[in-house]
Amino acid sequence: MCLLIDYSKYSQMAGMAMISMAMDVLKILSAHYPERLGSAFMVHPSWSFTFFWKAISPFIDNVTKKKIFFIKKLDELKDWIDEDVLEAEY
Repeated sequence: MCLLIDYSKYSQMAGMAMISMAMDVLKILSAHYPERLGSAFMVHPSWSFTFFWKAISPFIDNVTKKKIFFIKKLDELKDWIDEDVLEAEY
């Protein structure tokens, strides 16, 4: 499974809501789809999410951490995912 979460459309005010959503996604993946995650891409993460990630990352399994990538420029995404399968906006 490949997960792509795009934070570019969310304001800094929604930072805590995005963190809550990210935690819910992590819980769902670990409880219902263990070891199914191939990679997860966090596109344009906000400063609040980056801060949150630094705080929780020591508690996340190293195998899982190696599957999570932060993408700041959309061109970087094409290094990981074939352009033919990406939505037009990417």
